[in-house]
Amino acid sequence: MKRKGISRIVLVSIIVAVIIAAGVAYVFVASNQNQGTNQGTTPTQKIRISGAGSTFVAYFMQTAAYHYAQKYPVEVDYASIGSGGGIKQFMEKTVDFGASDAPLPRSQWEKAEDALHIPVVIGAVVVVYNIPEIPSNIRLKFTGQIVADMYLGKITKWNDPALVSLNPQLANIDKPITVVHRSDGSGTTYVFTQYLSVVSKEWAEKVGYDTSVNWPAPNKIGGKGNEGVAGVVQKTPYTIGYVEYTYAVKNNIPYGMLDNPSTGEFVEPTIQTIAKTVDYIALTLPRGDEDWSKVSIIVSFFELAKTNKNLSGAFPVVSFVYVFIYKELSKVPGMTKEKAKALVEFLRWLVKDGQQYAEPLYYIPLPQSVTNLALETLSIAKFQGSNL
Repeated sequence: MKRKGISRIVLVSIIVAVIIAAGVAYVFVASNQNQGTNQGTTPTQKIRISGAGSTFVAYFMQTAAYHYAQKYPVEVDYASIGSGGGIKQFMEKTVDFGASDAPLPRSQWEKAEDALHIPVVIGAVVVVYNIPEIPSNIRLKFTGQIVADMYLGKITKWNDPALVSLNPQLANIDKPITVVHRSDGSGTTYVFTQYLSVVSKEWAEKVGYDTSVNWPAPNKIGGKGNEGVAGVVQKTPYTIGYVEYTYAVKNNIPYGMLDNPSTGEFVEPTIQTIAKTVDYIALTLPRGDEDWSKVSIIVSFFELAKTNKNLSGAFPVVSFVYVFIYKELSKVPGMTKEKAKALVEFLRWLVKDGQQYAEPLYYIPLPQSVTNLALETLSIAKFQGSNL
């Protein structure tokens, strides 16, 4: 940002990571200051924006907050507490925005009255495991049904015939399977259990999908946040878990291939295979101020795969990440018109220029049509009835 009369700009950027016991909350504080000259110019006042929610999107939000601070005098504090916590704080109006991999359930969307859904990036949920005897460069193969049966407690050993038929190297791994799941309200859980509900009728009938579910497998361990599940799998042999793709890559955790419902091939998650899933489907999305509870890349892909058997090279467990704000921002305590403008401008930047940071962090940028929809949604945000 350029201002008349300023001969130099000092950029000060601070990132503070706050580690909280029993989980990790990232607080990303990114700030810059414009220093005045002998003409009497005073420093520009910094604006502070608070958000909370999805651990799935934490790496992307951290990087975006840092780079945004290099250009604008805005601090973005983001607490990575899980989508369930983000939705709760958004509903209670204790943050300026919430973030979640799951859209608001219709009941909460109606209760909020004027919540806006803003897709900000796309990611994938992958199956991770810890089997000491298997080299880390080998990708085990899983069908969706097998993963569901493992989490149902029906497949309890790593040398179960169903697993060995796809992975002969497991024949001598006579060890019990421990399933790892999220212990907190989680959009990653929502995405993963929605996938299990699509591939397994039994899972759909007995468990279903939500940000929190009752896990039926008797041999199980919970972890808080994507980082918690990743940590449990890393330190506990013979476990299987699910995390956002970035956490698997950055933590060097082995992750598996999943079967493509269109072709039957086993597909490794990569930037390219995740992007293909998005490219194949033609989503008809609601307006930003409408109900998004039925929006699902997973369901859309599986529906298309029923009739199209040429959807090769696509990884099946893919999701949007959403930011929630109120259409009338003045209902958030402590909100000012200046702050409301700063929030909307940050989100505009996030869905446009901020997309350049997606792929280096193993996320997928928004398609242009979704970016356009997000910008249209932001254009209707108001403060005390006035457009921003």
